[in-house]
Amino acid sequence: MITKTGAKLDIFAYSDYRLFLNAYINGRKSTTGKYSIRAWCQRLGFKSPATLNMILRGHRDPGDEVLGKFHNYFRFNQEERDYFECLVKLSKYKNNEARKFDVLEKIKHINPNIHKFGEVDLALFSA
Repeated sequence: MITKTGAKLDIFAYSDYRLFLNAYINGRKSTTGKYSIRAWCQRLGFKSPATLNMILRGHRDPGDEVLGKFHNYFRFNQEERDYFECLVKLSKYKNNEARKFDVLEKIKHINPNIHKFGEVDLALFSA
């Protein structure tokens, strides 16, 4: 996503995919006052805004089909795609420490330059 200053919104700056999505929609609203969730849903190819609203509010996580729509919309490269999927998995696995650990390992592998992820020191994980 290109911000109004021309800079790309960096997925790697986020440790929560919902914060990234909300930053995107808020950025679009600030540059294009009439931009709405409904308009974004149409561009994503959703039949209704309900799915996106539930995702943005934390009531559900995106499944594979919706993930694919986000990947295409944001034109993520493979590394960005993998990272975004890891963020979704962290949300899905919030109560499963073993699976969260595996995802954090993958995040460290995707981008070894990330040293801190939220409150987690990734130096504790192998690269």
